[in-house]
Amino acid sequence: MPNVSSVDWRALDDIVAVHGPAPDKDKVTLHSIFKDEIFFCAAFFDHYRKIGVEQFIIFDDGSTDGTREFLSAQDDCVVLTSQFSFEDIVCWEAQPNFWIETRFKIFLLSAIPRFFLGEAYSLHVDADEFLLLPPGLPSAGHLMVDLSESGVNALLASLVDFYPAKYADLRNKRDFSVASAMFAAHPFFDARPIVDVTATGVPRPLRASKMRNEIVKAGLSLERGVYKRFLERWRRAARPNQLSYKTPILRHGESVYYKNAHATNVPAPRNRLLAVVHFVFTYNSLGKARRIVRARRRKGRANRYQKVADTLMSGVNKEKDLVSSCSTKFESARQLQELGVMRWPSGSKA
Repeated sequence: MPNVSSVDWRALDDIVAVHGPAPDKDKVTLHSIFKDEIFFCAAFFDHYRKIGVEQFIIFDDGSTDGTREFLSAQDDCVVLTSQFSFEDIVCWEAQPNFWIETRFKIFLLSAIPRFFLGEAYSLHVDADEFLLLPPGLPSAGHLMVDLSESGVNALLASLVDFYPAKYADLRNKRDFSVASAMFAAHPFFDARPIVDVTATGVPRPLRASKMRNEIVKAGLSLERGVYKRFLERWRRAARPNQLSYKTPILRHGESVYYKNAHATNVPAPRNRLLAVVHFVFTYNSLGKARRIVRARRRKGRANRYQKVADTLMSGVNKEKDLVSSCSTKFESARQLQELGVMRWPSGSKA
């Protein structure tokens, strides 16, 4: 059994080192965890600044590709580092008298906003995830005001894979200094709802992500049980799971925490559903999957990343199409709302 360290979010400054400006709890804040994400950095910061993020708190997990240097050069970015890696297993008090054992990354998703921001709302996404605002909301700050006035603590989002027309496009190495260029190079998505919310506020995935379905189409199984493998082959589609959604907005408190990178322990409203664009079919994707497999750092998940790498390489070598009968080209957030991928009440208070 590996040695498990106990960590305390109240003493987070004993666990992480803080570099750059002092965190400001009154600013609209995004927090995330990066490792070798230089491919996305410029477009990521461009996108979130344009939608009103005023402060970034980024934990850098030992990047060696220039990510750390990029983050340190941003005047609005607080950089965190630690002797712990995000794959280390830790034990922490998620809510009073309730201790859980999880990866350091999952601990940080709750510890960072609790420690630095108090009970304010914050935005959490990964480097390859770009949140879209609902039609009519001019900024992330307006979004959080709307949630506060409506008594919403957690907000769910469809996690929508965007992709180019063909696998061969993944060969094209490009630098994306602005978000619009990233969207233009990967403009397609599957035009159908992929997640719903139950009456009790629990996410209910409706369809698998584009990537998971491409893995199955490549003849690689994602299931362990014989019967589930049979159903997978028969349907030619992956079983829906939590990779179809994200919980990017959360108002933290002593009893509110992330159970994993996608879900929290508090309910989400049924009438509000955001969309997070997931740029998982890029030039960077194949190299990233291979690095993870080689390093074997993601415990228990290297096998899944091997399937991602095999699927992408097979598609590139065979010059397969990525577009299908359900693909459409992205135009606007209103388009996603009309398709049921995003949901927002017309009587919003913001």
